[in-house]
Amino acid sequence: MDEKIIERQPVTLNQLAQKISKINKKEIIPVQQKVFDFAKKFTKMTDGNAEKLAKDLKALDITRLTEEHITDIINLAPQDLAELKTLFVKTNTTLPPEDFKRILDLVDKHRSKK
Repeated sequence: MDEKIIERQPVTLNQLAQKISKINKKEIIPVQQKVFDFAKKFTKMTDGNAEKLAKDLKALDITRLTEEHITDIINLAPQDLAELKTLFVKTNTTLPPEDFKRILDLVDKHRSKK
């Protein structure tokens, strides 16, 4: 069977875990279970905090901040400027220092203790 990608959409670890949890336990295959376990183990925020952070990051209205950046920020929940900047290196995106500060402030506000 030929499969083709219809759409690409970045998803957070929270969203991934939610999607897999909706699969009937009898139908889940081992790789899906491993992905689910990984997502649950490495999720940095609760579902509610992740959704609020995504909404707040979009509200910052930083034109160079893409959906991929927002997803990476939620998944990593960077604790300092160096961690945050690494997310932007792969896309060669530069932001002014005040935008990095605003992003870090929001992440700190939404970070949850597990």
